[in-house]
Amino acid sequence: MRLKFVVLVLSLIVISGCVQREVRTDENNGLVINAFEADLYRVEEGEQFTLFLEVENVGGTTAENVKSNLYGASWASPGEKTVSKLSPPDIVSSPPIPGDFYQVEWMLDAPDLEEGVEQDFRLVTRINYDYNSNPVSNIPALSKEEYRRKTMKGEVVDEGISTSNTPGPIKVYVTGSSPIIVRSDLVEGEDNQYVMRIAFTNVGYGIPITDNVDGKIKGHVKIMGIGATMENCLGVDVNGNEADFDVVLRSGQDVTKGCTINIDKDEWGMLPKETVTLEFSLSYQYYIDKDITITAIGRIGKRSSSASGNGASTTSTIGGADTAPFFRDYCKQACEYNNYDGNSARCRMKVVSGGGVYVELGHVSADADCKQAATDLKKKSGDWKCFCETKTVEYTAPFTLQKCTDACVYNKYSAASAQCKKHLTQGGGVCNHIGHATADNECTAKAKEKGGTGDWWCCCDGVTTTTLNWV
Repeated sequence: MRLKFVVLVLSLIVISGCVQREVRTDENNGLVINAFEADLYRVEEGEQFTLFLEVENVGGTTAENVKSNLYGASWASPGEKTVSKLSPPDIVSSPPIPGDFYQVEWMLDAPDLEEGVEQDFRLVTRINYDYNSNPVSNIPALSKEEYRRKTMKGEVVDEGISTSNTPGPIKVYVTGSSPIIVRSDLVEGEDNQYVMRIAFTNVGYGIPITDNVDGKIKGHVKIMGIGATMENCLGVDVNGNEADFDVVLRSGQDVTKGCTINIDKDEWGMLPKETVTLEFSLSYQYYIDKDITITAIGRIGKRSSSASGNGASTTSTIGGADTAPFFRDYCKQACEYNNYDGNSARCRMKVVSGGGVYVELGHVSADADCKQAATDLKKKSGDWKCFCETKTVEYTAPFTLQKCTDACVYNKYSAASAQCKKHLTQGGGVCNHIGHATADNECTAKAKEKGGTGDWWCCCDGVTTTTLNWV
């Protein structure tokens, strides 16, 4: 099997994203899969299809050791690709800067199947990455005397524990008696002691899998506050201000652990109130999945010329602009003509950026309507087929003299011939598009002013005009 693996981690895309891409943030996720799609969803033996993946950091910390894998293509060996890091969005800057993203292409041949066999293949992409979450909890503390004064004045003492979490898939929540009351009348050597419940919760799309253990998270906790220390915290026998720990979420989702906090009455002294702070630093490997289904078909004989679409074309108007027939056999050439790679997801991605033909047709990129339109017309799947095989192209981009001949050849007409001229000007065509009537006196006069003859010269040789192009 022939296999090509192409990875695009394009600094140009990241830079342009700084000023053009929407700034996306997600309180409950780190990396997200923006797109995982194919240019063909039904493939016959011998056909090549392309899978396109885009991943973006929408969380609050940097993702490191980002690994992309493809599973389910047992007839090929896509391999693994690692990106060193993806930075999070910067919402403090003005204007805000979106998070880093990267794109991957897998170009695969269809699997070999027996004649007449039609089989679905579920292809899964898995993104593994290292991530950090840095929660902070503030626990209010009052001296027993301060608490008594407030209650005597009729004040409601209802100060709760506040916890802030960085955007990401793992959250921490601290609960317990609040405020904690610090007594100064304890016997010598006895400390104020309080037990807090600390819950670790997975709120993201995936599962933590640190050290290949489902649900495992590594962490460090530090306590700050006058006279505050920890004891028997998160399963670790602690006697001090900080400790390392591991927890494993049950079913990869959540777990609650206890933590004993001590406050030394002598160090506390005569303070009326204080805040005890728990700072967490969590590190974990996390993975997210997304899947698509490709239908592979065993070849039945050879395709007929009618099935391949040789010479088939359609003519229509997109968004009210003039169009010319587009031959589906020339799909790849169209991309090359416009300085893109051949019939690939990258080409498709390029031509649909900024809206493209899908918007003009009332569809959005890769949506159900476009796929259904393709299916209804030629029993094909996917928006690439919808765009490339059933629609026309539009006169949109300026082109120079040498491109005029190319345009005629592209549409199977002789270069600069009467047939080509006639076709391109039928129903208005290029001349009408630049403000001249078809083959009329005005166009001819314009040509003479430029030292040429006829509307063909006016449209192609003498002025900058428009030509066939993707929209």
